[in-house]
Amino acid sequence: MSSINLRFRLSSKTRRLLHFKRLSSGVQLPKKHVRANFAVENERTYIMQNVCALASDSDVVVRKSAFECLVKIAEVYYDCLDMYMNVIYQLTIQAIKQDEEVVALQAIEFWSTIAEE
Repeated sequence: MSSINLRFRLSSKTRRLLHFKRLSSGVQLPKKHVRANFAVENERTYIMQNVCALASDSDVVVRKSAFECLVKIAEVYYDCLDMYMNVIYQLTIQAIKQDEEVVALQAIEFWSTIAEE
């Protein structure tokens, strides 16, 4: 990927969070900087696969951060989410029904954001 360096397969929670924060910061960049990544399907899919994988992480802080990132992606790249909605639906329903409240609230926030767009 041209502008975002992702290395989520690290075992250390601290390192996963550090790289996740880089992604999250990248999502907030002006559209022209990140839009290139979301415009290329395989790069967009890579980003979404990693964010979705982190939404199922064993650590609650990582899961909450992943859903926060999904909210940011929905705010900026709503038009790019169609092909990921089935997976996101499954992740959010599971979080709402079974996860810690802080994670469930972010999953609900994702759908609130979608409704606003």
